[in-house]
Amino acid sequence: RTAINYPFNGLIDEVRIYNRALNPSEVTALYEYAPGPLAYWDLNEGVGTTIYDKSGNGLNGVFGIGNSSPEWNLGKIGKGLKINTSGQFVKVFLGPTWASKFYTNSAGKTFTYSMWFKSSNINNGTQYLLTDNSPCNNQGNFSISLQNGIPHFAYYNAGGGGDHRFTPSFTLQNNTWYHLTWTKTFGELGVKAYLNGISQTIIND
Repeated sequence: RTAINYPFNGLIDEVRIYNRALNPSEVTALYEYAPGPLAYWDLNEGVGTTIYDKSGNGLNGVFGIGNSSPEWNLGKIGKGLKINTSGQFVKVFLGPTWASKFYTNSAGKTFTYSMWFKSSNINNGTQYLLTDNSPCNNQGNFSISLQNGIPHFAYYNAGGGGDHRFTPSFTLQNNTWYHLTWTKTFGELGVKAYLNGISQTIIND
C-alpha cells in the first residue's frame, strides 16, 4: 500500500514536528500555540504550489502535479489545504542531512507531531495525514493516519516499530476541526496522544 492510495478526505492546517516530546501542559498550550518546532507549515500562502516552512529551517514543500495537486481553501487558522481525491499530496524534500533528524530509529530521540484536521468523511477507510513513507517498512519511517475514524501513529525502527492508536474519548464528527498531537521517545515504552488538548488512552502501547 502507498499513502497516496489511501488519501485523507478533508482539510489539514497548522502541521508541526518537534524534536522533543512535549509535556501535557505544553500540548494543552499547543491547542492554541507553541513555539520552536523543527518544521512548521501554517499553510497560509493561499496561492501557488509551494508551502513554506515557517520554522526557519527551509523545509518547504511542493504540490503534486496535475491531478495530484491539492487545493487552497479556508483552514482552521487562515488558509489551509483541501485534499479530496486519491493521489493528491504535498511533498517536502528533506535531503540526507534533514531526513536523519526525522528518523525514528535512534534510541532517545523524542518527537511531537501536531496538526489540525477536518474530514468530510471521518470513517472513510485509511486516510493518511502525515507520513515520510508508506508502508512504514524502512527504519526511520513514520505515518499518522485515520483508519475508519481511529487515529493511528505507526513507526518502524531497529526494535521493529509499532502501530499505536486510540478510540477518541468523544465522537468525531464530519466537517469538524480537531487538533491531534502524538508524542514519543524512541527506545522507551509509551506513546502519548492528545485530541483537542485532551489526553487519550492508547491501545497497543
